[in-house]
Amino acid sequence: MNFVSALNEMSHVWFDQMRNSLVDTTILLGVVSAVWLLLRKRLSAQVGCCLFLLVLVKAAIPLEIPGPSWLAALSPRQQWQQWVETSPPASTNHVAPPPVNPHDLQPIASTTIDTVASTPGLATTTNTDTQPTTIAPAATPLAINTQQQPTLTTAAWLMILWGSTACAMLMRFAWIHIQFHRRLRSATRVVDDVMLIDLEKLRRAAGVRQTVRYFVTNEISSPAVWGILRPCLLLPSGFTQTYSPKQIQWIVLHEFAHIRHGDLWIALFQRLVQMLHVFNPAVWIANGMIHRLQEYACDDAALLAADVSRRDCGNALLRAVEAAQTRPPVLDPALGIFRPGRVFRNRLIRILDTKRPVTGRITSRSTLFLILLAAIVLPRVRANDDPAAEQPAQPQPAAPTEFFAELPNGGTVELVGISEHPSKDRPWWRADGSPLETAPYAHPGGRYHFGRDMIGREFAFRFHGVPENLVQATTITLIGSGGSGSLSVPVDQAGHPLENMRVKLVSLPQGTQQSKFRISVPNGDWQLIATSNGNEQSASAFTFGGFNFGVTFMPGQIKGNDIVLNFAHNAIGHEVRVVAVEADGQTRHVQSRFGGVGAAGFYQATAEFEDLKGKNIVSFHVEVRKTHNITFEHIAAAPGEQAKFNVVGAAPGWGAFSGQFLFDGLWPEPKVLVEKGDMSVKDAAISAAQTIRSEELIVDKKTLGIKNVFVYLKNPPSEIHPSLIRRKSKKVVFDAIGRRFLPHALIAQTDQTILLKNADPIPSNVHTRPSKNSPYNLALRPQDRSGAAVMFNKPEPAPFPVSSDYHRWMKAHWLILDHPYAAITDRQGKFEINNLPAGQHEFVVWHEKYGWLEKSLTIEIKAGKTVKMAPRKIGS
Repeated sequence: MNFVSALNEMSHVWFDQMRNSLVDTTILLGVVSAVWLLLRKRLSAQVGCCLFLLVLVKAAIPLEIPGPSWLAALSPRQQWQQWVETSPPASTNHVAPPPVNPHDLQPIASTTIDTVASTPGLATTTNTDTQPTTIAPAATPLAINTQQQPTLTTAAWLMILWGSTACAMLMRFAWIHIQFHRRLRSATRVVDDVMLIDLEKLRRAAGVRQTVRYFVTNEISSPAVWGILRPCLLLPSGFTQTYSPKQIQWIVLHEFAHIRHGDLWIALFQRLVQMLHVFNPAVWIANGMIHRLQEYACDDAALLAADVSRRDCGNALLRAVEAAQTRPPVLDPALGIFRPGRVFRNRLIRILDTKRPVTGRITSRSTLFLILLAAIVLPRVRANDDPAAEQPAQPQPAAPTEFFAELPNGGTVELVGISEHPSKDRPWWRADGSPLETAPYAHPGGRYHFGRDMIGREFAFRFHGVPENLVQATTITLIGSGGSGSLSVPVDQAGHPLENMRVKLVSLPQGTQQSKFRISVPNGDWQLIATSNGNEQSASAFTFGGFNFGVTFMPGQIKGNDIVLNFAHNAIGHEVRVVAVEADGQTRHVQSRFGGVGAAGFYQATAEFEDLKGKNIVSFHVEVRKTHNITFEHIAAAPGEQAKFNVVGAAPGWGAFSGQFLFDGLWPEPKVLVEKGDMSVKDAAISAAQTIRSEELIVDKKTLGIKNVFVYLKNPPSEIHPSLIRRKSKKVVFDAIGRRFLPHALIAQTDQTILLKNADPIPSNVHTRPSKNSPYNLALRPQDRSGAAVMFNKPEPAPFPVSSDYHRWMKAHWLILDHPYAAITDRQGKFEINNLPAGQHEFVVWHEKYGWLEKSLTIEIKAGKTVKMAPRKIGS
């Protein structure tokens, strides 16, 4: 990925963040403005300042909380996004191809061809359609479809403009403060005898606990405060001669109120947020309201603390404005209270209004109101429905299903999940419609527009064990109705590309329930099939891999420093590339792109070499390599849609083994171990609360299937399927629930930990009796949900008994293996062992009551098939 492409990818993430912030802050500004207009006569100016400060907090710190999808859908931003994303894209002008002689062509059905870029410097095209669009060799070169270099998108230019503006504002802000700090050195320190009032006494009266320094300087025209860590009160020269003692008292108390309210810290926060959101009008409006309300709040605080009439306060404000008009400041300090403008008139009216109640500090009721309002408006609800959370907890939930296919090179391609487009803050689901808890990426790396009658979807694919150059050459094609864009590389939260992932952006008709994709992955080495000197028309034939290739070349065309080569070929189901061999033996690889019409089983391709001189070229080589096609079908296109995911064309090598064990005879009723109400058993009040039956032989009354039959490979195979390695959990839970051990039959591997828990309100213990490993005898505390961990380092040849010495009827059996190929029959007596390596395997079958049912059961596993054992009946 070059710099321009990387910048375009980053701009998508930036644009989404800026757009979301604009929507959120605009809505919040409207809310707080309405609250302030309705309650401004009851709320103090300081409370109003905090209200509008919520807008800046929303812009700077986006908060999210999980919640149900119906609540998230009510969000105004969510509804606005849905409206925007479903709007039809603006019309674009397309250049029509040049006319083609109808005598040279035959009408055929059009098909869809997906083209993706290959390794940088090596661009390729894969032909994957079973009914391709073709073109016959023409007498003259056809129109050339050249590849354009990536250019900056509009979002990228906006991001550059935003970054430049923000940096310029930051540098100006830093320069002003550095210059002001330097000039402050020439300021004169105020001596108490010079002032007509006691400044320290006023500081204490204003409630300021910090030490404040006092200076007189010619750099300002009106009083101001400056400095966050070490605040200073700056007074203009001639301050004591301009104002009376009472006016000085009110002015100084006003400045101390700024320090006490923390306005210096708020001003810094305002500047930073305004720089980051320079294009957000809601931030600018909120900043203006905060400045105004800060002045109102400080006016009120000074009126309450000063023993001065309102008329003297108003005269002081008028004189300060007059001084600011006649002697403008050399530098704008960090925060000055006397700033003439439209706010001055309102301040003067508020000061002289004797009927208006003056309030100072924020009351506890106002504080509670602000906290509740912030808790409501600041967080944004993120859809996080979890239907399983409403269901009762199961003793041992099954592991999630993975949806992948084996590739010929030994790697795998996995369909990680599906989401709406754009997927930000939208729910994800798996191929079978079940919810996917975690989004696989932060941004899909591209955008796709669709009409109002279509729905947008993102399909996330992950490659395991596949070289990057093959991932780049892979094509993924939507089969069926709808449209699709090219593959994109998603990015994580930090903006880093996820190179092993690809995202397919598609549009589907409304109401689509399932989708289908074809994945074409290169398989094999490049093979030369034709050569041309580029100067004349020629044709060649070549047989490779049982396929007869034919290639026809047109004379090359020189356009400036570029060379264009047109040729036709019939390499169906193969990836094609063109290699330009230079005089020095070096090669240059270019893109081979398909035309849209054709006949006689031939594709048209155009290869363009940039900055390549014809005199340096010895020959052009056309090379092909086979592709392996895999079809993912029955993919859920909507969350909750129950789809039976299936893979067609996966690489061979793995199979499955299944069967069923049945009871031969009448249904046997389980033996009663503890009668309900039997007071002779240990802990009778709890143990005898319900009847407890034996689990030695559990037979389904309807099917006569036998539960808890162990079926497993006697020895580990040479290969383990990758999905079984990734899917394996590190812990297996063994629980005591209702005076019974669950599960009654358990399988664990030598690298897994068995976690022993107790849900009952009475103590118990777990006593294991393995044959190859050391035994355990551990006590279980009442209602111990943290559990005790045990581990076995050696595989066991057969299941071994596990019991409780406290309650003799509590029994179970464990099987420890060093491979994952084992199963326990379910209630109907059925079992299935998947992803077995193809070949001959020896299985063992064991049951708690009947012991060894098979010590050596030989089964031939066939690749891509399931070997079904006939139902087997076990004695009466």
